[in-house]
Amino acid sequence: MWRRADLESDAAQLKPLHLIAASLIGAVLFIVVLLVVVREVVG
Repeated sequence: MWRRADLESDAAQLKPLHLIAASLIGAVLFIVVLLVVVREVVG
């Protein structure tokens, strides 16, 4: 599977901008999924 060295080199190549973009995308997806689930339950 994954070697520790590969993971560490990948983490070293990540820029803060990538982390911010990924977290924003994740947050938006999370909110959209929550809204869909709530509408299905309530509606």
